[in-house]
Order: sequence, then C-alpha cells, then structure tokens
Amino acid sequence: MDLSLSHINIHTDDLQESLQFYREVLGFDYLFSTPPNDEAPLDLIWLRNRQGVVIELTKDKSDYAACAASRASKNHLALRVPDIDAAVAYLKSHGVEFEAEPMEIVLPFDQPLPTGYLDTFEATDGKAARMKVAFFRGPAGERFEILQDNLL
Repeated sequence: MDLSLSHINIHTDDLQESLQFYREVLGFDYLFSTPPNDEAPLDLIWLRNRQGVVIELTKDKSDYAACAASRASKNHLALRVPDIDAAVAYLKSHGVEFEAEPMEIVLPFDQPLPTGYLDTFEATDGKAARMKVAFFRGPAGERFEILQDNLL
C-alpha cells in the first residue's frame, strides 16, 4: 500500500491556547482555519513548520460520526493514499475494521494558502481542499486517518 504522511491531528478543548503554543513556542506557521460546516462539523486550524510537519488542531461541535470518533481518540496520524477505495479494500482484507467509512469533505480556507505551502495537499486551488477520509485503529488502539486529497 502506497502511504505518505499528510498531517498529525491534535484534538483540543481550547483552540486559541493550542494555536498560541504551536505558533509562539514551537514556531509553526498558520495556514488556515475552517469553521464547522455540513461536511466537516469541526473547528479546524492547520499549521505547518518550515521542515514540512503539518499539524491539524480540531475542536468538535456536534454529534456527527466523525466528531464522535474524534472524541473517542483525541489524536490521530493521517496517512495520504492515492486511492482510498483501494486502500480500504486492502486494509479490510487484512481484518481492519473502520470506525468511519470513507466520506468526502471539503475544507474551505479562511485565507489563501501561502504559496510556499501549496504542497500541503496533493491538489488545491489555494482556497480549499477536497478529499475523502476514513478512520480506523491499529492493534494498540492507535487511531489512523487515511485520506485521498487529489480530488480538486
């Protein structure tokens, strides 16, 4: 299975406190935020450092399935795949059970994505990213997201 690192999710109860910590203490740059919407009912803030590490801060706002899964495991490792349907079939053939089956989401950005960081997503117009995501757990209970973000 072809995998690459997309981002690391940190679920927080205080977005502003976390944003301040990641920017002022750890030196991450602010990329964009996305307010809750029908496709992604979470407050999202995306950050990236100069070495290419991407952090997604989230705070949930509803009982949507992805939010319930997010609360069950506060953090996750997001892995990019070129074809999510093939990846899901492969993982299921190896006994992996999914907490959230693939769903398509759109992340509208509150500001244009900085030019030097357009490679944060496989495809973006700088104003939004469209992707399919799914969630599962590893054998130690660790939470993974797989995502296909070449859809725009």
